[in-house]
Amino acid sequence: MSLQFVYGPASCDSAPFLLKQAQNWLQQAEEHQVFYLVPNHIKFETEVAVLKQLSEMEEQATTASIRLQVFSMSRLAWYFLQHTDYYQATSLTEAGTHMVIRKILIDQKDQLTVFKGEVNQTGFIEQLAQILDELIKGKIGTDDLEKMIEQMATHTLSDTQQKLRDIQLVYTEYLKFLNQEQLFQPLILSLLTEHLKTLDLSHVQFIMTGFSRLTAQEKELVLALIECGAQVTCHLVLPRAYVEAPPTKNDLFYHSGTLYFELYQAARALKVPILHDQLLGKEQVVSRFEEVDEYWQATQNLKQTFSLKGDSQPLKLYEMETAQDELSFVAKEINHLVHQKGYRYRDIEILTRDLSSYRPMLTPYFDDHEIPFSFNDTLSMEHHPLIELFHALFGMGKRYYRYEDIMRFLRTELFIATIDEETAISDYEEAIRDYRQKVDLTENVMLAYGYEGFYWTREENWQYVTYFDEEQTEMTEDQQVEQWSNEIRQDVRRHVMPYIDAMKKAQTGKEIARLWFELLVSCGVERQLVYWRDEEIALGNQDAAKNHEQTWQAFVDVLDEFVLVFGERPVTFELFEEILLSGLEGFEYSKVPTTLDQVMISSLDLVHATKNKITFIIGANEQNLPRKVENTTLLTDDDRQQMASFLDEDQYLMHDTYKAINEEPFIAYLSFLSATDWLYMTSPRFLNSDRELGTSPYMRRLATGLKTPIISYQADLSPEKVSLENISTPRVLISDLIRLERRAVDEKRTLHPLWQKLKAYLLETNEVTSETAELVFSSLSAQNIPETLVPEIVDDLYGDTLYASVSKIERYYECEYKYFLTHGLKLREREKFELTPAMTGEFFHDALDGLFTYLIQHKLSLLELTESQLNELVDAMMEEMVDRSKYLVFTTTHRMAYIRYQLAQTIRRTSWALKQQQTRSGLTPIQTEVLFGELVMSRGLDSIVIDLDERKQLKINGKIDRLDAIKHGQQTFIGVIDYKSSYRDLNFQDIYYGLALQLMTYLDVALLNAVQLVGVKDVKPAGAFYMHVKNPTLAHDTSEDKALDLMLEQYKYQGIILNDEDVLAELDREVAPQTSSSVFNYRQLKNENYRSNQFVSEDEISVMREFTRKKFEHAGNQIYSGSVRLNPAYEGKERVACRFCPFKSVCQFDPLLKENHYYRLASLSKEEALERMAQQVKKGEPS
Repeated sequence: MSLQFVYGPASCDSAPFLLKQAQNWLQQAEEHQVFYLVPNHIKFETEVAVLKQLSEMEEQATTASIRLQVFSMSRLAWYFLQHTDYYQATSLTEAGTHMVIRKILIDQKDQLTVFKGEVNQTGFIEQLAQILDELIKGKIGTDDLEKMIEQMATHTLSDTQQKLRDIQLVYTEYLKFLNQEQLFQPLILSLLTEHLKTLDLSHVQFIMTGFSRLTAQEKELVLALIECGAQVTCHLVLPRAYVEAPPTKNDLFYHSGTLYFELYQAARALKVPILHDQLLGKEQVVSRFEEVDEYWQATQNLKQTFSLKGDSQPLKLYEMETAQDELSFVAKEINHLVHQKGYRYRDIEILTRDLSSYRPMLTPYFDDHEIPFSFNDTLSMEHHPLIELFHALFGMGKRYYRYEDIMRFLRTELFIATIDEETAISDYEEAIRDYRQKVDLTENVMLAYGYEGFYWTREENWQYVTYFDEEQTEMTEDQQVEQWSNEIRQDVRRHVMPYIDAMKKAQTGKEIARLWFELLVSCGVERQLVYWRDEEIALGNQDAAKNHEQTWQAFVDVLDEFVLVFGERPVTFELFEEILLSGLEGFEYSKVPTTLDQVMISSLDLVHATKNKITFIIGANEQNLPRKVENTTLLTDDDRQQMASFLDEDQYLMHDTYKAINEEPFIAYLSFLSATDWLYMTSPRFLNSDRELGTSPYMRRLATGLKTPIISYQADLSPEKVSLENISTPRVLISDLIRLERRAVDEKRTLHPLWQKLKAYLLETNEVTSETAELVFSSLSAQNIPETLVPEIVDDLYGDTLYASVSKIERYYECEYKYFLTHGLKLREREKFELTPAMTGEFFHDALDGLFTYLIQHKLSLLELTESQLNELVDAMMEEMVDRSKYLVFTTTHRMAYIRYQLAQTIRRTSWALKQQQTRSGLTPIQTEVLFGELVMSRGLDSIVIDLDERKQLKINGKIDRLDAIKHGQQTFIGVIDYKSSYRDLNFQDIYYGLALQLMTYLDVALLNAVQLVGVKDVKPAGAFYMHVKNPTLAHDTSEDKALDLMLEQYKYQGIILNDEDVLAELDREVAPQTSSSVFNYRQLKNENYRSNQFVSEDEISVMREFTRKKFEHAGNQIYSGSVRLNPAYEGKERVACRFCPFKSVCQFDPLLKENHYYRLASLSKEEALERMAQQVKKGEPS
């Protein structure tokens, strides 16, 4: 029975001294044992270090190691209590504790005051659990709280009193629940203390190290060890003893000095022998860091002075621009130390105050530099796919199967309905791959049709047809997509929905927990996790394999605790969600490093078991070192001070903001002296934001006092200079060299010969590295120029016959590469359930087609319908159209319903305009939606067939929106009309460049098929026109008598008009001299002649028809030649091809690149365009 203190400054390496004491004790008697007692986070590290040092000692080390063990306090409790009822009983996890507290708050809500409305506040239960834990560890009971409340002000309850009364109420019920359910884990240290009092521990030496503070529970336990006869050795980082009084609060060693004083005084009160202190001397001091130690102590205590003795210090201080520069430097420096200086990875540790920010950046940098590493902290489970699955399932239940929740559920890939217990492991990959493809296509269907909500619950199968693809000739692909998407939907309906519906009706917590577990079984979640675990084991990823096991076990534990706490109580679906998710997200993975030769990455706040040879402190900025300390607990600093005044000496709360602030220099002190050879400190000016961060004042203090400059590190490499320290792994070297070569080319500099040799080495080394190097280095000479397709690829893409619409050929002339992507590779943007210009245009086409189809079938004219009859007909068509699946979007929201109303108004107004036009014009609709070629599995008139080179063919197909006719005497004239949802006029220049071939093609087809269309062979063209379908807007001050005329003029046909007086007289019968037509774009002059820029002769129409065919021929031959030039058209000031192109990220066209140029279209007048067309038709070679 004794207490002995071993102390010395942080520059001392205490491990060998303590181990020697342990060895001496073990050698005194065979029954002697040594128990190292350390903080939990360094238990493994200490155990490895102690066993290693023992193995390096004399031959008795093997025997000694059996009698020497390393424990944390919780592990010590397990050692002594494992066979008692305390450890046989059920334990309570942190999540379980939160459940118990939530239950108490619900039960006692009428008794609460301050906390009454806080139960649903995020983080409140966690904060309350921390307070209860602090009370238990501080040995503060419910009676103590009651006395505090009584002894405080007696008139009115203060905020502190009200808060303490609520805490006491919850605390009382909490302890009562623990006792009733025999849950001893939160009280285990107190129970251990009581148990130890029945034992004789005179044969055991306890060596405490790594502590500077103890909770009241832990201090009581240590004193109990002494009383039981054990020899207790307490190692503290401390320069001197504090026997008579504790250090002042501003003292660097306040916490460790106070712990010395309290243990010393307690041992003296117990009349326990206190052995002479052991002050670690010069032989234990790491000499390289002695001056660092002395300087920090001296400058922290302003009364002391310091004189620098040595010329150089074991410090390397750096400032960097960014965290990326910082990590690049650290990684390269580590490899330099290992490969050039003979260090091992395990000799190096990285410390940071901001591990959460650095973790995602460290991993890729260290992987690239091939540095083995391990994070000395725990990782939260919150991002595991199982937790994601739970979020998705609860979302599906709460938000009624929204798109986001369903896809979140399916994307976890924990639900693969095609896999069951009988699926062979060898078939897993293929099954998952197939299911993943089905899910991808299901998402496309959902986005295209807005299938969510009740569309998932109803029995009726979905329908899927690609939106508005008028050029599609087969439906096989759509049918397959429809089948697969319905399979996925039915899988979800069968395996998920019944359980969610049942859980919403569940009466008790036990019932809802059972249904949740059955839901996961139905989905095959555990089976999939087992497969993932086995797959990770096969790949050698032990940590990842254990994570899957731990996540499932954590879920089972939380569910068990939920049943324990809420089993027979009524629980809502929402409350179950909150409890389950908050519980699981608080869990962290436990792990043991998988290899010993690795760089350890730790939080700077953690104590270390042994000294490293090299320490890197990264992120040493003014924000983190020192760190701003705030009180985020439920008890304010004032509350805590009031409570402390009513507590006994052996009772106290651990959290103290003022003490935590004063502890910052001590934490920094331990980290500065954690190395034996070198300490690196790095400070980036920018970390995760645009806010510039200053260098840590601690770092500046070391630089000034120890005469060590802070080096401004520049990450730039020089083409003319080579530093071996910057050469790391092949992957990093490739990255560095490509930047150096680019810089050398841009700045017209020459690469150093060694850089060139290294490049040659990379290109000749192993296959993987050389392929990567070749690919990366080729980017320097790469040009953004598509290669001409070889004939084999062309044949695979297009076959011997190229089927195309007019718009396809127009797209070809806009940009050859865009055509290749769209119609060769058939790339397209994912369809979304929204109103698009294409859908609006299709809606207008269908509406007007329906109108004229009805009129033609019933042999009616618009002139025969009254305005009300016309509106009724339009409304009936609108109702019928909205029921079609492709227009389902109009029924989804009030906004869409309003847009549908607006579109219906547009059709009404356009129908009115069509009727007004017919009152003036002799041009009468005779057919609508005239097909030629094959479209959407329908066949109309014959395609336009163009014979190409190499016995290939081009077949043009399409759809004429409306065919009109005029009969003048015995001669029939026909015109074609194409509806447009935006304004469009026919530009002769665009015909010449191939950008506007549609109207001429439609007119050509109509003339060639005149007999079938109008029953007359001898027909002539009247014209070809665009009609803008719109709802006109007028100025607010327009008079009523002019309004109708102005509206009608906004529907004026744009296109080409046959310059024939007889035809013109029939096109608008109401045109008078010196007036313009309200229907067509021409004017009658005073002399009764007509004038318009849209007039063309019959010969000119013939030229344009022939020229259009030549443009088709030229495009077809170019396509079959494999030409895929990146030549987007640029007309005037408009980027014709690139304006709405969805493939910019694919082609990466950049006019700033010397090899990328727009195809600039020269401006042509009508006469110039017609002349050029005539010449090229004559030559037979349009360009």
